[in-house]
Amino acid sequence: ERREPRSVRAPQLVGALQARWRPETTLLSIAGIRPLLASWDAATRPSQIRLKAYLEDLATRLRLEELPRSGLFFDLVVDVEVESRLSKHYDLENYLTPIALRLGHDRFVHVRALKRVGGGSSLAIGIAARDSDPLSDDWESLSLNAGSGSADKAWKLRLRAALSDMDVQELPPGPVKVDLAWRCSPTKNWVSLWKPTGDAMGPVLGEPDSRNPFNVADDRIVELSMHRASDPAVGRDVHVSLAWRGIN
Repeated sequence: ERREPRSVRAPQLVGALQARWRPETTLLSIAGIRPLLASWDAATRPSQIRLKAYLEDLATRLRLEELPRSGLFFDLVVDVEVESRLSKHYDLENYLTPIALRLGHDRFVHVRALKRVGGGSSLAIGIAARDSDPLSDDWESLSLNAGSGSADKAWKLRLRAALSDMDVQELPPGPVKVDLAWRCSPTKNWVSLWKPTGDAMGPVLGEPDSRNPFNVADDRIVELSMHRASDPAVGRDVHVSLAWRGIN
């Protein structure tokens, strides 16, 4: 018998975007890297072996043991080398996830990735500061308490429904920028929120296959900024802010 996702209370809209961060002081910057995408192959597969070597090299070059344990940002620039890769595959979140997990997700309050053609790839890491400047008027946004259970399909359904209820217009074809922020418990691994939040953005980014609404066109994101605010008062709930705009 087919079972529907368990019911969870409807999301509660909140008025303002969650706290956002910006780079303040760069501690280290390395150029000439070749970023690798996340891999879910077995540990003995060549893709996993390459990924592990790449991450260990980054940790060594960034002098991981000497870095502060909290309040950091990292900024990744990915040179995809071929124009078509700006809009097909090469998802930025899949470049960011393995780095954050290897370096320690709890160190970071802000991560950003930029996808481009030419100029080479690089990674910078440093101290973050609160960003008090609002997003410009050409950004659209939604902020809500998405509740608990972020690993459940129901959680993604709530986010997607909230966007649909806004009657948002799908962004025109072409590159886009996305800014995401979460307020969650200090014990929450915020990297686990990245994919389900992005998966719910079909009403904005497009859903190439209507039979799979969570397989969204997020590969056309060429700039992705993400922010974390820790707040024990929210308990198991997660407050989410989503902002997006096209690039003319």
